[in-house]
Amino acid sequence: MSGEVARTPPPTCWLALALVVLGAVISPLTAQDQLPRTGSLALVEKGANSFMAGDLDTAESRFEEALEQTPNFVPGLLGLFEVHKARGDLSRALETARRAEEANPGILLAQVAVGEMLVRLDAAEEGLRKLSAVLELEPDNFLATLYSAIALRNLHRPDAATELLLAARQRGLREPALVEQLGYLYLAAGNPKRAVQIAKPVVAENPEKAGLELVLGLALAEIPELRRQAIEPLRRAIGRGAQANGLARVRLAALLLEENELEDAIVYLRAAESLAPAATEVQLLLGRALRLTGDVSAAEAAERRLAKLGGADSLELPEETIVALREAQALANASRFDEAFETLEPLLAATPDLVVALELKAKLLLALSRPREALTVALAARQGAPDSARLLFLEGLVRSTLGQAVKAESPLRQALEIDPDLGDAHSMLGSSLSRQERPAEAILHFAKAIELGSDSPTLRLGYAAALESLGREEEAQAQMEAYRRLN
Repeated sequence: MSGEVARTPPPTCWLALALVVLGAVISPLTAQDQLPRTGSLALVEKGANSFMAGDLDTAESRFEEALEQTPNFVPGLLGLFEVHKARGDLSRALETARRAEEANPGILLAQVAVGEMLVRLDAAEEGLRKLSAVLELEPDNFLATLYSAIALRNLHRPDAATELLLAARQRGLREPALVEQLGYLYLAAGNPKRAVQIAKPVVAENPEKAGLELVLGLALAEIPELRRQAIEPLRRAIGRGAQANGLARVRLAALLLEENELEDAIVYLRAAESLAPAATEVQLLLGRALRLTGDVSAAEAAERRLAKLGGADSLELPEETIVALREAQALANASRFDEAFETLEPLLAATPDLVVALELKAKLLLALSRPREALTVALAARQGAPDSARLLFLEGLVRSTLGQAVKAESPLRQALEIDPDLGDAHSMLGSSLSRQERPAEAILHFAKAIELGSDSPTLRLGYAAALESLGREEEAQAQMEAYRRLN
């Protein structure tokens, strides 16, 4: 599940921050003879309220109306930025953030928005330069610090990222998101004890932060004498919605298997399976757990799925290659990404066409917010297995991340021709069709994804938007209620 590890912090509400700085915006705009009328402020506030309620379409309309009244009104532009980001359209989010920056270069919030999007769109060097300029003016800017650290991680400069975050802590910045990122850096450096040391007191002070609980649980799970203590933090992280992609559930299930809590382990593995049906580790653990319960037929079904997915344990490869693949997967699961790359490199140097290694590398690159490189590697993997549904899905996922909705459609459809029950592909295809303004087709795939168990807040949000665009208001509202429950 290496490619599914979260690499960015929980979404920050730029919109709320934009409203906070309205007073700061108005003064510079006055100097430019662009004083916003009262109506623009009211429209932005209404848009913000709609955004917070999960109604992205109404929020977008209010922000657009504000901009019609007052062109280049920075809070309106930042509101649109937040809407595009919530929909996963990072390219449009970057374009809107740039408009905000051009409208008023003195608004640091707009500069940080540009920097964040550059980092998330695999332009870490450029993003880091933008964010560094902000930090020169405002060294304690929390968001610029956070995304600078992420950029440094993506540029394989973990020591610099750690130094930046530690310096921020020494200056008094104590935001949980900074601690979360620092915890992941220590995990990647193979220092889980230090990750526990910094995360544990902050978790106690911020019990509602699922991401912090997740870092603490993952770190405890890496320390042999403390592994059992990881169970409760991971349970709480899952209960609060951390890692909807299933990583926390798999880590917790592995611990429960060690404690012989088989039924609970199977429950978490089934949930992880619905979220990530192409994850080989899920089927491997599920097969073991089911055999221990005596359910031989279900265990054999899981083992067949593992073989179909091409898990390292099911491949006819030299033993040393399988061991190296398992090690790389384990390192990735522990968020030790640099070490996972180091383990994969000699494998790919010796066997550059090894599909399972290329697939893992592509997932790692995607998790590191380097989608352009991930696409190159995913396409190379597909050359070795052109009829693999999971690799076609991976290509579609990466293209969608890059904002290539049209190009993502073809591989996703091909994946579903091979495996019609691949729920994640239905979900991603629904999103791709929505972005192409084809809601009638999109809702069919959203519904099928839910039927197959590939549910998520993002799916429900896209489903609601598609229904609303078709005038099916009551159904859209039902999906928004489901979104709020899942979120």
